[in-house]
Amino acid sequence: MQNTSGRAPLGMVLSPYKGLVQALRFPGAQVIFGRWSAASRVDVVSDAGTRGLPGLSYTYPGAAPEQLGLSVDGESLQPVTLASPDAFAPADYLPEAVAFELVPSARVLVLDPGGGLGLLQALAGGAADVTAVVSDPLTLEAVSSAAGDFDPYVDPRVTVARQPLRAHLRSGGAQYDLVFLPSLIRTAPSPAAPTALPRRMA
Repeated sequence: MQNTSGRAPLGMVLSPYKGLVQALRFPGAQVIFGRWSAASRVDVVSDAGTRGLPGLSYTYPGAAPEQLGLSVDGESLQPVTLASPDAFAPADYLPEAVAFELVPSARVLVLDPGGGLGLLQALAGGAADVTAVVSDPLTLEAVSSAAGDFDPYVDPRVTVARQPLRAHLRSGGAQYDLVFLPSLIRTAPSPAAPTALPRRMA
C-alpha cells in the first residue's frame, strides 16, 4: 500500500521524535517511497542530508557518493548509496576493506543489509559470491524502487535469502569466508536527532 503521508491506514501518526520525522525537517527532504506491510513501514527519503559511511578514513580524498535514506518503522535513516560497485571509491577507505583484502574473492554472508551499503562494500571489495539475509522483504522493494540501476540486491553475485536472521544461521549447510553484520547505527541530518541501535542477536 502506497503511503507517504506519515499516517498508517488506520490513521496513526508517527511520533515527532522518530528519526524519519527528524529527517523530514531537513530543508528540501521528501519521501520518494512509502509503504506499509503487515510487519513494518518502510520509507525512502531524498535530499535529507544522508551521509552514511561508518568508519570512513580521514585520508579518503574524494567526495561522498550521493545517498538516499531508508527508514524502517520510522526510525533514523540508513543509507541507500547511488553508486555501482566499480565506482564506489570509498570502499578501500572503510574498515571492512581489510577483511576483503585478506580474503580475496570471498564467499560472504551479509546479515540484514537494509539499504544495501554492506552489500555494496562486499561487491566493491571483490567478493565472488554474496548471500544477503533479508528479514523484511519490503526493504527489497524500497531499494529497488529508489536506487534503480544502483540496486546492489540485483547484482548477479548476490543471492537473497528472505528469512529471519536466526533461522538462516541455524539452518547450517552453507559455508562462508566472511560474515558481515553491517553497522546499523542510523544516520541523521542533525547531531540532535536520535539514533537506533540494532537488536541483540542473542
